[in-house]
Amino acid sequence: MPLSNKKIYLCIPRGINGKGGIERQSQYLLNAWQENLDITILTTRGDGGHSAWPFVFAGTCMKLLYACAIKHDVGVLHLNTAIRASLWRKFILGEIARLFGVPTVVHLHGGGFDEEYAAMGKKTKTMTNRLFRNASHCIVLGEYWRDFISKTFALPAEKISIMLNAVPAPQRITTRDFNHKPLELLFLGEVGARKGVPTLIEGLGLLKERTDWHCTIAGNGNLDLYRQQANLLGVADKVRFLGWQSPEQTEKLLEAAQVLLLPSTSENLPMAILEGLAHGLVVICTPVGATPEVVEHGVSGLLHPVGDALALSNCINAVLDNAGLAEKMSVNGQQVFRDKLSMQPYCVRLAALYRSVMKSN
Repeated sequence: MPLSNKKIYLCIPRGINGKGGIERQSQYLLNAWQENLDITILTTRGDGGHSAWPFVFAGTCMKLLYACAIKHDVGVLHLNTAIRASLWRKFILGEIARLFGVPTVVHLHGGGFDEEYAAMGKKTKTMTNRLFRNASHCIVLGEYWRDFISKTFALPAEKISIMLNAVPAPQRITTRDFNHKPLELLFLGEVGARKGVPTLIEGLGLLKERTDWHCTIAGNGNLDLYRQQANLLGVADKVRFLGWQSPEQTEKLLEAAQVLLLPSTSENLPMAILEGLAHGLVVICTPVGATPEVVEHGVSGLLHPVGDALALSNCINAVLDNAGLAEKMSVNGQQVFRDKLSMQPYCVRLAALYRSVMKSN
């Protein structure tokens, strides 16, 4: 079958409408895609519980087998992978593709992958090594991750591409007014410990005497637990919890906010930060994963140590007390988005990578 008739099989954990960073990145990709290559979605986990995903995954394996063995239309298998069970699922799919000579692209998303790898048992580590070493090409989200997988898996430089996640341009250009109070602070992500929500609320608690801020926490998780924490720290009247938000709802939240907070304990390159930069929010976050490659302290945002609620509150104070500094970081953050994180150049680079991988196979 000619290359023009081959398809890209794109593996997404929860499916195209699922709740997660890989899913949102994939939604943005497909909405912006203008390249002359067909993309077929494979859902590898589904949005159900732990008892449901094995059945979803089994069905996906059958679909891939059929596509490889009967339809012969798989040009590239694109494996978006995180950590833990995600690695095993992508390994199995990668082995199916390898059986039929189909090239694979392994795309590393999972925050904390370096720590996870160090703690792996021998069997899991062997599997992970094989997944990356057998890949036709690997995509990582920054220099930190390129250096890590190059050293860990002894991969040559030409086999690794850095492709920072990308987000669409805002639907409306909103001028941020940092003089008008209260400022709207926004958290986007899974509401839990890995995203630093306990630190977030503790930091907000240190600002309870101030009347010039309000915070919205949007994402799925144990909302009741953190509502209780906010209540105990005396900021329940200033913090609202919305649960998971659709892309359209997220867009409205970003338009209404001035500051994006993400005090994560581990990350790769989180979508929320990129969305915040695109919309001109002042990003306050931790220097984990590839985040420092897009957020420069005092220039395009503010960085604070992991788990340091006092440092977080000091960063928020700096924005509340210095509108000029906040405006400068807002403008610089938008420039970072335009230079590095816009969606259409990302699509062009990815399509070129797909074609290169198919031709070299």
